[in-house]
Amino acid sequence: MTRLSLPPDSAFQSVLVSPEPDGGHAVLAFIRSTDVVTEGGKFGLALDASRSIRRLYGIGPNPQIRLRNRMGEMARVTAAYLASLSCQGRCHSLYFALGPTGAGCEIVGSLTEDEASVEPFAGPEELPWGNGTRLMPALSLLLEPGPDGSAPPLGGADCCAAVIVTDGDIDDHAQVAPYSEALADMIARGQRGPVSLILIGLFDPGRGGLPQIEKLNSLFRPDRLDPRGQPVRVWTAHAAPQPEDVPALVSTALAAPIPVSGRVVEEPTGRVVRTYAREVPPALSFMLSAEAEGFRLEIEANEPIRQAVV
Repeated sequence: MTRLSLPPDSAFQSVLVSPEPDGGHAVLAFIRSTDVVTEGGKFGLALDASRSIRRLYGIGPNPQIRLRNRMGEMARVTAAYLASLSCQGRCHSLYFALGPTGAGCEIVGSLTEDEASVEPFAGPEELPWGNGTRLMPALSLLLEPGPDGSAPPLGGADCCAAVIVTDGDIDDHAQVAPYSEALADMIARGQRGPVSLILIGLFDPGRGGLPQIEKLNSLFRPDRLDPRGQPVRVWTAHAAPQPEDVPALVSTALAAPIPVSGRVVEEPTGRVVRTYAREVPPALSFMLSAEAEGFRLEIEANEPIRQAVV
């Protein structure tokens, strides 16, 4: 997808456009929001690189033949969006679940929005694809000081968030749960800023839920409050049938929807391509025809927001 160049005062955080075979365009537009869970924070992206997920990176039975890298496509959009929200303009990206036990990690880099948009995200280069999926090494690498006392990538900010994308069970949940509880207690005591960990499981929820979704969501206790009196929620876990669903899920987890009705209209044809009956989500995904020069977002009681795509 091509990321459009937007003026600083644009109503959109970013707009991505992909040409379709029929001459039309697939559009993914993120609305700029001041109501972001971790506004002014630091952001990370951790990508599962266990053996079971290689097919989504475009690696088939013959490793010499590369197929479509759907994880890479998703990661470019997601990392660029996270970088656009960050107080430092970067997204700290890594692979996890590497090596014989799935405990290895490999750093991709601290990427700006432009760098993330062109990063291949083709899978690990130094360590082998993993057997097993262990999450604690990635959490420690992102959130905790290094062995030499160096600051963690997501440290030193008022708040932070990390998106974790995986396709299987978390093998070290017995370690993740008490770590998460301790983290939540520290936030409740005001000893560190809010931490939002967003796990997205790549599976079809219609086929039954993966255990980690329920396990991680069950760690939330509504009676545990931070110094502002707000409930402390470290984990939110979601299911995504396809990697292409991840960016919209991430934006929904981080930014609040607009609680009014709205619609997306093609320009200049006037064709309505998407209608939102109750609220406008922070991420808009829709198709434009070959005749469309752009679109306008019409939100109840507001002036239309126009955006060209050609």
